[in-house]
Amino acid sequence: MKTAKKTSALLLAALAVLTLTAGSCGDETDGDQQEKAYTERAQKAYNVAQPPHQYDASQARENLIAAHDAMAYGANSWTVQYVEGVGITFQCPSRGFPIPFGSELTNPEKSVYSSWGNFTLPQMEPYGIYPPPDVPATFANCVLPSGQIGIFYSEPPLTTFLFDVTCDETTKRCQVSANAKATVTVKKVDSADVNARPADISATEEPTTGPS
Repeated sequence: MKTAKKTSALLLAALAVLTLTAGSCGDETDGDQQEKAYTERAQKAYNVAQPPHQYDASQARENLIAAHDAMAYGANSWTVQYVEGVGITFQCPSRGFPIPFGSELTNPEKSVYSSWGNFTLPQMEPYGIYPPPDVPATFANCVLPSGQIGIFYSEPPLTTFLFDVTCDETTKRCQVSANAKATVTVKKVDSADVNARPADISATEEPTTGPS
């Protein structure tokens, strides 16, 4: 009987702990919801008082378009391999930019539907490959004396220029050549084309004080 009473007491204590824990978790959830409400209202206030600017043109987009052109067209470039603590170990004329090792020609993922929601697939880059998110190794290429393009694999960092450079083997430094010309030109965006203005906030409601 004593054993049974002890067991009952332990069960009651365990139930009490579980009840308290459940209540605590509920409080944390409510706190998270309240914090989210404050954050959303703060965001609305910023959108009213300091809306993001809307632009008709962007120099950053022009730069990225030119970089994509270099990948797609295979523009003339110069690739330098740099090893930490050693310096420049290899350099050669090349085409376009290095490609992250593990890049795919076809999408390696697939659509997943579950009770947790639908997962969005990553989109292919405009120049036709699926680069991995974080891979230090790269495939690079060299234009050989015969005119053929040779591919090589590199784990040390690579730097590729789309203009002529001169690299000094003694100082281990590269600088722009005196008569350097860009192989892919970037359009310079005129400030008049940018036409910066506050974004349309007509659909944004004035926030009320405090969470609902």
